[in-house]
Amino acid sequence: MLFNERLRQLRIEKNMTQQDLSCEISIGRASVSKYESGLMFPGYDVLVSLCSFFDVTSDYLLGLSDIREHHTQELINDDEKTSLNYYRRLSRESQDIIKGRMVELYREECSQSNEQYSKQKTG
Repeated sequence: MLFNERLRQLRIEKNMTQQDLSCEISIGRASVSKYESGLMFPGYDVLVSLCSFFDVTSDYLLGLSDIREHHTQELINDDEKTSLNYYRRLSRESQDIIKGRMVELYREECSQSNEQYSKQKTG
């Protein structure tokens, strides 16, 4: 199966219109239409976004393999996949802000855990 056929199949499986898909990966609807009709091929960034959104390997989407799933599928849950998808769409500046806040939250939780452990040990 060719790329354009796979893309259309995946979109239809999710009961999405071309417009829905274009909004999800931040491209124009006309681009999705051209991809699906075989008139145009996406660049690297769009290809990565499509694979991430549909949770398929690039080899599968390109028609080079019939193996659909990522090997990491079991490693992250649906909420994490959704969060990662949103994160990847942000500007570098926004990504840096999120990374910084995640580190802060992690340190706060570690500190709280250490305090609770110390209280249990001395109590």
